Amino acid sequence: MALNTSSGLLAFLPGMPGWAEILVILFIGLLLFGKRLPDVARSLGTSIVEFKKGMRDMKTDIDQAGNDRDRRMEGSSAAPLPRSSEPPSSTSEEPAKSSANTSE
Repeated sequence: MALNTSSGLLAFLPGMPGWAEILVILFIGLLLFGKRLPDVARSLGTSIVEFKKGMRDMKTDIDQAGNDRDRRMEGSSAAPLPRSSEPPSSTSEEPAKSSANTSE
C-alpha cells in the first residue's frame, strides 16, 4: 500500500502544516502534557536565561582578554623576547649557598 500524499492522506508532510494541523497538534500536546506544561515552561525559561548569562559572561571575558592584550602590546615598545627552554644561568649567590650547605 503506497502513501498517496497528493490525495490528502498525510498531505501536510511534504510542506509546512497549516493552521488547522498546528492547532490539532497543540491540542494533543496540551492533553498529554497539560499538568506538566507549567514546569516544563519554567525550566525552559530558566535554561534560556542561564544560557544568555553564560554567553554574556563569555563575551565579557573575551573582550577583557583582548583589551588586556592590547594594553600590553601598547605598553611595550620592543617586541617580547622569545622564551627559551634552557634554565636560567646560575647567579653568584647559588655557589655561596651550596658551599655553605656542604660545610655544615
